[in-house]
Amino acid sequence: MSLNDILIVSEDLSTGTWLLDARLLFRKIDVRIQGTRSPMWRNGRYEDQLGFTVLTEQLQTVECPVMVKVGYEEKRIIFQAQHLVPEKTTEELLPPSIRPQTRPRSIASAVGTRVIIIGPDLSGLLNYVGEYAVVADCKWPLEHGQACTYIASTGPQWGACVYFNVNSLCRSITDNGRPIQWPGPGQWSIV
Repeated sequence: MSLNDILIVSEDLSTGTWLLDARLLFRKIDVRIQGTRSPMWRNGRYEDQLGFTVLTEQLQTVECPVMVKVGYEEKRIIFQAQHLVPEKTTEELLPPSIRPQTRPRSIASAVGTRVIIIGPDLSGLLNYVGEYAVVADCKWPLEHGQACTYIASTGPQWGACVYFNVNSLCRSITDNGRPIQWPGPGQWSIV
């Protein structure tokens, strides 16, 4: 993967086009809200907050509305896809009265963290987009921002060891592995 390819992936992440990929449908996606400081977007009230979403229909443009459950209380707020950036840290959703015990770090170094693949592997292949994976310990040193993962989605690729740049990963944690309920055409149970 060239530097130019990495820059293109990074641009996709900041403009919301990464969410237009149909392979992300019915997957839990942890996001951070950004670019909402104007009066049109509640004067930045939710700027830089964490939340999560599950896409139940394919988005056609970055202006499409996306429901996000924001913060610890999971308040349901609608944002345009262009305001949703993939979460790449271990920052926790905690009640305002509780201070975090540890500082957030990159998901690339957070062994055991579940992620969803949103971009190419280090070879430049897009075969794994939409698959869940778990960040794994690597026996040899990786470059900064790279991660070793094991594919965790069921199917023929399950258990494959694949390497990614952190820009190709998005956190996708669940509450102790329990499914989440998501409104859509019926109630979806997502793992």
